Amino acid sequence: MTKVRNCVLDALSINVNNIISLVVGTFPLDPTMSKTAVILTILTAT
Repeated sequence: MTKVRNCVLDALSINVNNIISLVVGTFPLDPTMSKTAVILTILTAT
């Protein structure tokens, strides 16, 4: 179960990183802000 959850988290984090990079490309954000957004999104997703 843990292995499956880790795979899901990995997939989520990759998707989130892609989304964040798109957002950062559109709106100039502070890199630390986008990193925080990624962490918050992953935490919320679980």
